[in-house]
Amino acid sequence: MSDAADVSDTVAAGSRALVTRPQEDAADIAAALVGRGITPVIAPMMAVTPRDADIDADVAAAQALLFTSRNGVRAFCRLSGRRDIPVYAVGDSTAALARDEGFETADSAAGDSVALARLVAGRLTPAGGPLFHAAGETVAGDMAAALAADGFDVVRRTLYEARPVDDLPAAARDALTRGDLDYVLFFSPRTARIFEELLSRENISTATRPLTAICLSDAVAAALRRDAWKGCHVAAQPTAEALLAALDGAEAGRKSGVPENRPGTRRLEPPPESEDKGTSPWGGAPLKTDDGGKMADDKSRDTGQANATPENTPAAKSATGQADAKPADKQEIKPKSAPKSAPGNKPEGKPRRSAQVAVAWTLVVVLLAAGAGYVTLPQWRDSLPQPIRDRLAGAGAPAAQEIAAVRDLAAAAKSEVAELRRLNAELSATVGGLGDRLTALEARLRDAEAGLAAARESAGASPDPALAQKILDLEQSLSAALQARATADSRAAESETQRAQNVAALTDLVARTNTRLDEVEAKLQDARRAAASSDRSDSLALAAGQMRDALARTGPFEAELQTLRRLGAAHPEIAAAVAPVEPFAATGVPSQAALMNRLPAVIDGAVAASRTAGDSGWIDRTVSKLRGFVTVRRVDGKGDDVDAVLARAEAAARRDDLETAVAELSALTGDAAAAAADWLAAARSRLAADAARAALNRVVLGTLATGG
Repeated sequence: MSDAADVSDTVAAGSRALVTRPQEDAADIAAALVGRGITPVIAPMMAVTPRDADIDADVAAAQALLFTSRNGVRAFCRLSGRRDIPVYAVGDSTAALARDEGFETADSAAGDSVALARLVAGRLTPAGGPLFHAAGETVAGDMAAALAADGFDVVRRTLYEARPVDDLPAAARDALTRGDLDYVLFFSPRTARIFEELLSRENISTATRPLTAICLSDAVAAALRRDAWKGCHVAAQPTAEALLAALDGAEAGRKSGVPENRPGTRRLEPPPESEDKGTSPWGGAPLKTDDGGKMADDKSRDTGQANATPENTPAAKSATGQADAKPADKQEIKPKSAPKSAPGNKPEGKPRRSAQVAVAWTLVVVLLAAGAGYVTLPQWRDSLPQPIRDRLAGAGAPAAQEIAAVRDLAAAAKSEVAELRRLNAELSATVGGLGDRLTALEARLRDAEAGLAAARESAGASPDPALAQKILDLEQSLSAALQARATADSRAAESETQRAQNVAALTDLVARTNTRLDEVEAKLQDARRAAASSDRSDSLALAAGQMRDALARTGPFEAELQTLRRLGAAHPEIAAAVAPVEPFAATGVPSQAALMNRLPAVIDGAVAASRTAGDSGWIDRTVSKLRGFVTVRRVDGKGDDVDAVLARAEAAARRDDLETAVAELSALTGDAAAAAADWLAAARSRLAADAARAALNRVVLGTLATGG
C-alpha cells in the first residue's frame, strides 16, 4: 500500500492564471476563471484615461458610429448622450457593451478592423454621410483606408488613451517570484510586449519559463519571446470565449500530462532555432513586415480592453496613409481617387450572414437559459450528472477526487490492521500450545527420575538380572525424555523470539497506520474547506455579476438582490455596497439616456415656475402673463440665480455628465426646486445604481484575490 505522499500526488493542484487586462474588463474574465477552478491574479498592464472633447457636431452629422474597442464605447458615452445612431462594432463583446449603454442598434463584425470595414461597406453607402470613429490615442490597421477607398468619409476622434503602467503590479511580481502561476493571459500584442519589458526591468525574465502563455491570436503570440515560455496556446478565434477554450485545452493537458487537441484551441510549441524571417516565432501564419523587416501589427482585435487596438507601428502608419498627419484630437480621412474595388477582390474570410444569424440566436438562447437557470441553481444542482456538478463547482471536482482517495486509503488501512490482529492471535495460540506440551514433558521427566531412583535402591539390595534390565530401560527412557525436553526448550525459545518480532512489527505498523490516518484526516478537512471556499467564491462571483447586470437595466431587481445578500452574508462590504439601491429594488431605476431626454422639459418647467407671479398685485400678475408669451433667460451660466444654475445644468447634460447636472439642479430653491424634484430623485437613484455597480466590482475582485 502506498504512503500518504502518494495520495497527495493523486490530487490535482489548483491552477493560477495572471490576467493582464485593464481593471475595467477584468471582472468577467476573473469570474469565468473561478468557474473553471482556476484562481485569477489581476495585474493590468495598461491604464485607460478618457479625454475631453467636443464631438457634438461630428456626431450629429454621422450616419453611423464605429467602435473598435470597449474603451471607445465607454469614452463616447461619457461625452455624448446620443443613443439613436446605428453602431458598428469590431466584435461581439464591444457590440454587447454598446447595447448595454442604451444604443438601439449595434451590429458586430465578429473579427478585426478589416472585417469591420467589410461589414460597413456592405451595409452603408457613402451618400448617407460621414462615419464617426471613436478611437484611442494609438490606432493601427487599415480600416479607415479601406473605407476611404470605397468612398466613405471617416472622422476619427481620439477619445481616450491607454498608457502602460510604470511598474509591474505587486500581485504579478509576487506570484512570479514565488512560482505560484501556471498561465498568463494576453489579449493584444502591445500588452505582451509591455509585460516582457516590465519583467526585464525587474530582472525576472526567466520567471516565465515554467509558464504557459494563452494568447488571443497569432499576432499576440508573435510579440512574446519564444525562449522565455514553456509553451503557448492560441485561441482559434479572436474572442474571449475562444481564449477561454484554449485555456481549457491547456488545463486538460496539464492535469493529464498529455497535451489535448480539442476544437477551438491550438497548442503551439517553440520552433527550432532556425526559422524564416517574417514568420511568427510560435509557428503561426506569416506576419506582415515593413521594408525594415520589423513585424507590423495590422489587426485590431475585439478583446474588450484598453489595448484592443495594437500600437502605432510604422507598418500601421503606412497602411492608413495618415502617419498622424493631422492633430490627434481630430482626423478626417477623405475618399481616395483610387477606383472602388470589385466585390470579388475584397479580402476573403467574410462570414456568411446565415452563419452569423445562427450563432447570434444560439448565444441569445444560451444566455436566456443561463439567466433562468442561475436563479433556480440551488434547487436543481444536485440532480445534474456528476461531471457537470464538478464543472460548476470548479475546484470542487479535485476536492471530491481527494475525498474519495482518502476514504479508499482509510478503508485499506483498517483492513490491514484487522489482518495483522488476526495473525497475532494465531501466533499467540501457537505459543500457548508449545507451553502446554513443555509442561507435560517436564511432568513425565519427574516421574521417570523418581522411578529410576526407586529401581536403583532395589538393585542395591538384590541384584536381580530382570531388575537390571528394567533399570537399563528406565535410563534409556530418561535419556529420551531429556532430549525431548531440550528440543522443546529450543522450539519454545524460537517461538518466543518470533512472537516478540511479530509483536514489534505489529506495534510499528499500527503506529504508522495511525499517523497515516491522522494525515489523511487532515487532508480530508483541507479538501472540504477548499471545496466549500471555492463553491462560495464561484456562487458569490456569479451573484454579483447578475446584480451588476440588473443595475445596468431599468427593471426591478428584487430577485438578484435577495440572492446576493444571501450568498454574501459573510461579507459586510457587499451589504454596504447594495444598501443605497435597496429602496429601488421593486421599481428599478431609469437609464441615464432616459433621464437626459427628460431634462430639457424639467428645465423648462423650472424656468416657468421661477417666473410665476405671487399675490403682490395686479401689475405683477399682468407682467407674469406677458412673460409667459416669450421666455428670455441667460445661458452663459454666470452667477447664482435660477437662470445661471439651469444654464450650467444644460451644459453638463450636453456632456452627458449626469452627476454634475444633479449637483447644479440641487442648488435650486422655491418653486423652481419643486419643479425639478421628481427628476432629481430619479437621477439620484441612477447615480446610486452606478455607484453600487462599481462597488460590487471592487468587492468581487477583492474576494477572488483572497480566495474567499
